[in-house]
Amino acid sequence: MKVAKDIMSSGVVTIDVTATFEEVLTLMKTRKIGNIPVMDNEILIGIITRDSMLEHNETAPNPPAIFFWDIMVSFAGTQNFKKKLDHVFSYKLEDFYSEHYLLVDENASVEKIVTEMLENKYSCALVGSEDLLIGIITKSDLIEKSF
Repeated sequence: MKVAKDIMSSGVVTIDVTATFEEVLTLMKTRKIGNIPVMDNEILIGIITRDSMLEHNETAPNPPAIFFWDIMVSFAGTQNFKKKLDHVFSYKLEDFYSEHYLLVDENASVEKIVTEMLENKYSCALVGSEDLLIGIITKSDLIEKSF
């Protein structure tokens, strides 16, 4: 029977609770990840996911544009647009991370982890403890490494 340490990805990418929205987006994009544990003084306090960012109550503004037949002219440099975009990027992680996450022991059975993830709609499982994360198990890990 496989356990968490058999299928987890090690080298967990984390982010500090003081990070901005822009820093989180950049990290997700450059590292191609969708789940980032949130740390405060090296202690796990939450998780930020792609879904939680998308569910946040405000969206980035679209720049004003004018359409001429098949040509679009964008006015992304306008003051109003920049002001709205700066507002979105000024969010701190503490504004929208979740304090609800699945934390499992490295010897937890994969069956138990899958059940917990499905029943509670977790996008991943963190492996270790609040002060020592050793891995992360995503849905992709479950599909690629469980069988």
